[in-house]
Amino acid sequence: MEFYKRLQKKALKSRLPLIILFLALAVIFALMSFSSAQNATGEMKNLMDYTGSQLQKYDWYELDTNMVYGGYATDDKGVYYIVRLEQDGTFLGVYASKDDQEKLDRITEQTWNYLSETADAPTERLQGRGKLLGMEAKEKQYFTEFFTDLGVDASQVDMVYYKLDIRSGSTEGVGAVIYGIVAAGALAIALVTLIRFGQKKYRKLVDKTIQERGLNPDFVGEDLADGMKTANAEIGSHYALLYNTAQVLIDYQDLIWVYKQTNTTQHKIYGIIPAGKTVTHSVVFSLRDKRQLMTNVKKEEQADEVIRYLATQAPYVIYGYSEELATAFKQNFESMVTAVDQRRTTQQ
Repeated sequence: MEFYKRLQKKALKSRLPLIILFLALAVIFALMSFSSAQNATGEMKNLMDYTGSQLQKYDWYELDTNMVYGGYATDDKGVYYIVRLEQDGTFLGVYASKDDQEKLDRITEQTWNYLSETADAPTERLQGRGKLLGMEAKEKQYFTEFFTDLGVDASQVDMVYYKLDIRSGSTEGVGAVIYGIVAAGALAIALVTLIRFGQKKYRKLVDKTIQERGLNPDFVGEDLADGMKTANAEIGSHYALLYNTAQVLIDYQDLIWVYKQTNTTQHKIYGIIPAGKTVTHSVVFSLRDKRQLMTNVKKEEQADEVIRYLATQAPYVIYGYSEELATAFKQNFESMVTAVDQRRTTQQ
């Protein structure tokens, strides 16, 4: 039927962007999960297999060494220590968790004892994996001062201003799980939306009204096709179809009160600084069972047009908003229903 084809087309138009969006999110987060899992457990380049000139900023490396030369800085998130590449003796930094500080101090002490030939090579090892990052100016200063404090001419030391952030590697496994959960959730939303569309859930309320009222879908479709249309509604002579989250068919036999509504939302940055406002306009349909349904319109003038058109098709309905009508709706709704029914009987 042409009527149902229109419903399907409208539902697909509103749901397709949502399905595509969540499928795209599922793919993005799945790739992020895979990348994090690879960083956490996959095969990775060994830092000690490279020279200083071969290192690539932002690449991931695995570190396994028993030689740590000391700490050169600390911050709220971690500690900075110095290691040396086995291939060419180049020094660089390692950014580790504060939980590793005691271990790093022990390895540092063992390293210097070994270098002074007073002990065997360190037995503890610093192991981790992470991303190679550059140093900021202040960190470069601290890094260089580490060598000058040892009485060494820093200009004669082979060093690169890089640090391996092994803190990041410790969180990649958790990140992989979180990204995987988000990807699964996004995929589930996309699939559920697609399945519900295939099951025609979008027209469930329309079918209910047609069945309860014993309406002819062809007649309903023709009535709406000849009427007024907005972006979110079709207004006919006997029926109105609202394209909300679920499509809703209104039989004017159930229509009691119609009015326009304007909502203004004031936006603020940090809850204090004004950042503009959003104004939305809608038409509210109050039904015999006291449900109130809304359809949004682009401009207030369009809301007025919808109400004027409805008034020509169903003049017995109450139109416009007032505090008295709002109070009657809450406290004496039956009187409104009775008044509308009497006017409907008189005018039909």
